[in-house]
Amino acid sequence: MPRRPRATDLLTISKTLDLPIEAVTETFGVVGIRGSGKTTTTKVLAEELVAHGQQACIIDPLGAYWGLRSSPDGKAPGLPVLVLGGEHGDAPLDTARAEVLADFVVETTVSVVFDLSQVSKSEPSWLLW
Repeated sequence: MPRRPRATDLLTISKTLDLPIEAVTETFGVVGIRGSGKTTTTKVLAEELVAHGQQACIIDPLGAYWGLRSSPDGKAPGLPVLVLGGEHGDAPLDTARAEVLADFVVETTVSVVFDLSQVSKSEPSWLLW
């Protein structure tokens, strides 16, 4: 079970941006031009959420977030996240079990990365129901 956040908890995204812990109940979209830091920003947000005992659920179309499981230098463990799909996934994504996966995310506190990098572009966007 996620730890109960304290009102004084802040998610530190950068030197100039802190978000209140209540932001955990919001949905985020990070938009910008190529190279502007979208992936870095969302990785930091995920790290902050997990560090504060909260669940992070990431839809990863490029296969960039599996690295959250190790430290930045790759020599130590990182975040306890389950990676589904992609080259480095703990298990493949099974489109026939989308409802089961959705229930799993909602009913547990496990942080999950859905790596869509190897999902065929011709398959329906089953994760976005």
